[in-house]
Amino acid sequence: MKWVKNDHGNTIAEIVEYNTGISTKEFLNPKRDPYLANLEDAVQFIQKEIAAGSKISVIGDYDCDGITSSTIMDLGLTEASGVEPYIRIPRRFSEGYGLSMKIIDEIDEGLIITVDNGIAAIDQIKAAKEKGLKVVVIDHHLPVQDDKTGKITLPEADIILDPHAIPGSDFKNYCGAGLAYRVAKLLVPNSPLLTPMLALASIGTVADVMTLTGDNRNIVIDGLEAVRKRKVTTGLDLLLNALKLEYVTEDDYGFKLGPVMNAAGRLHDDGPIAVIDVLKTNFDVHDLSNTYKLIDLEAKVNKLIENNEDRKEIVRTSMAEAEDLMTEETLRKPIILYSPNFSEGIIGIIAGQLAEEYCTPALVFTDSKTPGVLKGSGRTYGTVHLKHMLDSVSEYFVRYGGHAGAAGMSVKAEDLETLKTVLNEKLKDVDFGVDKDHLYYDLEIPISEVDHYLNELDTFAPYGEGNPQIVFKVDGFICSPVAGKFTKPMGKYQEHVKFYGKKVSAIGFDLNKRYFDEGEPKSMDFVGMLGRNFYKGVFYNQIEALDFQAVKKEKTKMCQSLEDLLVFA
Repeated sequence: MKWVKNDHGNTIAEIVEYNTGISTKEFLNPKRDPYLANLEDAVQFIQKEIAAGSKISVIGDYDCDGITSSTIMDLGLTEASGVEPYIRIPRRFSEGYGLSMKIIDEIDEGLIITVDNGIAAIDQIKAAKEKGLKVVVIDHHLPVQDDKTGKITLPEADIILDPHAIPGSDFKNYCGAGLAYRVAKLLVPNSPLLTPMLALASIGTVADVMTLTGDNRNIVIDGLEAVRKRKVTTGLDLLLNALKLEYVTEDDYGFKLGPVMNAAGRLHDDGPIAVIDVLKTNFDVHDLSNTYKLIDLEAKVNKLIENNEDRKEIVRTSMAEAEDLMTEETLRKPIILYSPNFSEGIIGIIAGQLAEEYCTPALVFTDSKTPGVLKGSGRTYGTVHLKHMLDSVSEYFVRYGGHAGAAGMSVKAEDLETLKTVLNEKLKDVDFGVDKDHLYYDLEIPISEVDHYLNELDTFAPYGEGNPQIVFKVDGFICSPVAGKFTKPMGKYQEHVKFYGKKVSAIGFDLNKRYFDEGEPKSMDFVGMLGRNFYKGVFYNQIEALDFQAVKKEKTKMCQSLEDLLVFA
C-alpha cells in the first residue's frame, strides 16, 4: 500500500478547518445553548402537566442514545415533579423500533413524551390523541417525507421538538440525549443532577455518531470533564470502574461505554431497562446503610459487561457466516444479505462491518416475529445518505426509518430479490471514492515531535464525526525492549500487537500476523493517529498504527567492507 500525503494544510489548525469547513475561531468557540425551535414551549407544556398532577410516560429507544436520553428524562422529571415517570422502551425483538400501537394501548391517561423517536409515528400519535392523551415529541430523526412530492407529514402531537422537522433552530445536529439535556436545563435549572445528566448527554452524542461541532462540541467537552471528575450517578461511576476506565476519552464512549449500553438491548427483549436502572441509580456509597444497595448495583453492572462479552462472541460467529455468504452476486452496491441465523440485535453491527470492509452501504436482514416479513438494518459508506437511498425505494418496505448513516427497515420476504435488483441499479454508477491501494495521511513528523503535536491536538479535541482524527506519518520509531521483549501480542486471538518504544509506544490493530510475516523489524515508520494511554495516574504517548514500513538502516563503510571480505574469502 502506497502512503500519500493529503493536501489539506500544513498545520493541525488548517487541517481541522479544512475537515470541518468551519473557521478556527468559530470551531473553538461554538455558541452555547443556541436557539432551539419549540424548546421553551415544550418545557412549559411539561411544567403545566406536572402542575396538574398528570401521569407522565417516557417512550425511548433501545440504543445508547435512547437509553441515555430516557435516563436524562427520568432524572429531570423526577427532580421536577417528585414523582418518577413511567419509562417504556420498545422491545426490539417482539415490538420493533419506536412508539407502537401496543404501547399506546398500555397508557390510559396523562402525558406521553417520546424521546429519540416519535417524529415518524403518525398513526400511533393520532391514536394517542384520540384516546385523550397529550403528546410531546422530542426527536432528532428526519420527518416522514413523500419521495415524489417532497411533502412532509408531521405527527399530531401537542408539541414537537425536532430541529430537523420544525424550522428555525440555530443548531440542528443534536441527538436525543442532547435534546433531553436541553429540556432538563430549563426544567430543573438549579438541580445538582444536571452535571450527571450532561455526562449522559455527552455519551449519547458520541455513541450516536453526531457531528462534534457546534453545541455538540460543548456537550462532549463538558461532559467528558464531568466523567473524568466522576461527577456522575453512582451507577455510571461503578460502570466506569468495572471497565477500568481511569481517564475517559471520546474513543472510550464510542468503543467501550456505548457498546456495553447497547449490548443488553441487542441480546434481551427488555434489556435496555436494566441499563437505565443502573445509570439512574444514585446514592452515597460511603453510607453503610447503603451496603446492600451497593452490592446489588455492582451485580447489575457486572451483568451489563457480561452481556457485552456475549454480544462480541455472537458478532464474531455471525461475521464468519456473513463472509461465507459473500459471493459475486451478493458483492454489489449495496451489499444486501439475509440469513435466518442472524440475531435481530446484531444485524446493524454486521451491516456496519460489511460496509467498512467492502466500501459500500450494506443492508442485513433476518427473520422477524411476523411470518413472511424480514427485519433489516443498514449502514452507509462514503457520501451515500442512507435514509434518502431508502426513500427512493420506499414502496418495497413494510416500514423503515433512520438518518444519513444508519437505518432500520422491514420488507416482505418475497420482495427482497426485487429490492436487491432495484438498489443495485440505482447505485451501480455511484463513485464512493474508494482507493484501497493508497493510505492517506495529513502531516509527516519525526518520532521526537510526537509529544509536541499531542499537545496541539488537545486544543481541537474531541475528534469523531464531523471532526475526524488527524492522521500522521511518524518517522523513525525504534523498538526498545521491555523485560527483554520488543513487542507484545494483544487481543483475544493475539491479532493485535504493541510495539515498545523509549518515549512513545505504538499499537497495531490487526497487524500482528503481518508484523511477524515481515520478519519483526525493530525500526519502522508508521501511519496512524496520535494519542495517550492513561495507566495508574500516568499518561503515556502512543501511536495507533494503521500501517507500518520497515526502515532499513544504511550500512557503514566498515560494515560493508567486512561483508565484502566475507563474501570473497
